[in-house]
Amino acid sequence: MTDWEKDLLKKAAILFVSLLAFAVISIPIYFLMLAGVKESDTETNSETQAVVYEVENRVDFTAPDAAPGDSEAVGEDGEAGNSEMVSEEFSSEPVSEEIPAGFESPETNPALIMPSANPEDLRIEQLTRTGFKLNGFAFFGGIVLAMVLYAVYFELVLKKQFYPLMQQEKGMLLFALIPFLMFTIIEGVELTLVPLKVTEGYAHFQGIPWEIGYVLIVYYMFYTLIGTWLDTNMNRVLEFEDSVFRYSKFGNGPRNLIIIPGLNLATLEGKGLSLAWMFRMYTKDYTVYVMDKKDNVPKDATIEDMAEDIATAMDKVGIVSADVYGVSMGGMIAQYLTLNHPDLVDKLVLCVTASCKNETVEKYINHNLVLAKKGDLETIQKEGVTELFTEEYVKPIKPFLSLMSKVGLPKSNVRFIRLCQAILGMDSRDRLKEIKCPVYVIGAGRDRVVGADAAEELAEALGCEKFVYRNLGHGAYQEAKDINDRILRFLHKPVRVHKDEDEE
Repeated sequence: MTDWEKDLLKKAAILFVSLLAFAVISIPIYFLMLAGVKESDTETNSETQAVVYEVENRVDFTAPDAAPGDSEAVGEDGEAGNSEMVSEEFSSEPVSEEIPAGFESPETNPALIMPSANPEDLRIEQLTRTGFKLNGFAFFGGIVLAMVLYAVYFELVLKKQFYPLMQQEKGMLLFALIPFLMFTIIEGVELTLVPLKVTEGYAHFQGIPWEIGYVLIVYYMFYTLIGTWLDTNMNRVLEFEDSVFRYSKFGNGPRNLIIIPGLNLATLEGKGLSLAWMFRMYTKDYTVYVMDKKDNVPKDATIEDMAEDIATAMDKVGIVSADVYGVSMGGMIAQYLTLNHPDLVDKLVLCVTASCKNETVEKYINHNLVLAKKGDLETIQKEGVTELFTEEYVKPIKPFLSLMSKVGLPKSNVRFIRLCQAILGMDSRDRLKEIKCPVYVIGAGRDRVVGADAAEELAEALGCEKFVYRNLGHGAYQEAKDINDRILRFLHKPVRVHKDEDEE
């Protein structure tokens, strides 16, 4: 079994355990939903109902307007009339089926209850009704809370386990789907036995069917399937001989654009959706590939080696040529990719980058190396915001900066240290004139990572056009609102043909 397969098995195990843990944690939320269904106070029907019974073809009743003991009915003239009195024996004439008001039978008036066949035991009963009140805030709040909790859980845990498993090989897909199907079964049983079956016993309260809780299972399934599909489509993994190589793919444009990001503590794992949003302006014209460095950066790896990794990845993916956009360290890699594989690069954009280790680069990288060797990755991540961006840009997120600096930190500092060491060995100055494709250089006047003069030096050596954001820092690639428009205008320009090639 290879290390790649062992890693997949490990991820599958983590996936199942985390799903099981989520199922257990979600039980209190289900009970919160259940708390939204409360039995109301017993309501009593205060009206007394008369009970009419029939025994041996006799009906005993007193005429409403006759006094007890009267044997004659009084006519309108005040004299005794000849109206018949009710005898002990019924007349053979058919009895009218019309029932006076207040004398209905139990069959026609369910309110009249006859608990016993013995007339002596008959009694007038008061009707009771048990109702149920729906606390909508608790019930629907519980459902919403479960949905939000699952969304957070999926983003932080599940998708990191799912998308590496759901690659091209069917066996890897099986590793991902079996734990998920087991999780769905567990959630279904849990929802049925814990709150919903009990809720069913309370009847359909306030017109809300108890089955509505199953919306959670449907939500879990659809969110996972859609989220997994998006992550699998955007976040991709290539298996190299010595490591895993990650890249993100999005957009459906006819042309290819490769974006090479800069130095970062973490890999591109699970970042496809955020990258797609950041570079959404390119997706109409391009199929975008954001290419990372290897997960396991070899010892003594150089910037040139990382450019070879990009070229290998392009070959594996089937990219014949592309426009290339390199940021910071990615710009250094892009230079060597263009130098060593000129046929792969149609146009080149170099943003806030340098051609060599200058004084500013050396100071910044050495500072980060000291922190990394101490294991203080949190400070590196925090300074990655404060040093790269302007105070105005950082101000809105400053209260959350400490918390943000703790999120997404890698377990090991080795990869970051080796990337920093590769930057310190960078020097392409002697070969820059070999680059023949159109190049656009973007710099920043307050750049504290590569220096304010790096863009000027690059553009001069390449003889290309440039633009410098005088009031922005190294984070101009993200902070400048018009930067993507500028890059697109450059990429859309027709390629100029050299004069000597135009002549016969």
